[in-house]
Amino acid sequence: MKILQLIILALSLILINANDCNDHCYNDDDSCTPKCTQPINSCCDLRVYPPTRVQSGVYKMYKGPFVGANIYCDMVTADGGWIVIQRNSKDGPVSFNRNWREYEIGFGDLCGDFWYGLEAIHGLTKYGQWEMRVDFVKQDGSLSYIHYNQFKVGSASEEYKLTVGGYIGGDGDYFTAGNEPPNGRMFTTLDNDNDVWNERNCADYYKSGWWFYSCFDINPNFQPPHYDSPYIAVNIEVKIHPKSCILG
Repeated sequence: MKILQLIILALSLILINANDCNDHCYNDDDSCTPKCTQPINSCCDLRVYPPTRVQSGVYKMYKGPFVGANIYCDMVTADGGWIVIQRNSKDGPVSFNRNWREYEIGFGDLCGDFWYGLEAIHGLTKYGQWEMRVDFVKQDGSLSYIHYNQFKVGSASEEYKLTVGGYIGGDGDYFTAGNEPPNGRMFTTLDNDNDVWNERNCADYYKSGWWFYSCFDINPNFQPPHYDSPYIAVNIEVKIHPKSCILG
């Protein structure tokens, strides 16, 4: 009898906590307060709830390799479910001129400008298949994007090598086409030079870490974030989600 009572009590507590999460966390107007959620591996898991109850903002992960970690979920763009791993705005207060360790662990504010961290991005993308989307605002105020169906960041021993491919569409294939794409490159910071520009360190030149080839083409971490002419971006976000994320 006591065992049955304990089981009933445990189930009651679970239901109370679940109801509290469902009733009070998804309609929170403060997008910068971590939401109480059901266990999630990624922002994509939140799409099982009605869109009116799931807003873009900071959520806390409760399962997988990042238990307790906060992530920023974009629940609006392209059907939602995106983990934002980078945000860089014109004249933002966060400097992207950082050393190797800072880029490894991440910096900034999830509700402002930030870099999520190479270790975390590798940890997220080491299992399964992931997509990447880059959304940006051009200097003239127009909106644009780039979308790939393959994205992965290697381990620290690989210098966080970038693998990106399967261009789906958008403003142009900046990551894999051309003479100097970042695809296949190792990460470069001001104190760890992995680019091919012998005369200078690209990260030092542009005051930002990135998967440089020889300093040209796309670099969302440059301030203001930019592309080669004629595209100048004044706000930019890089986001990822698992390819298994059911869209539509």
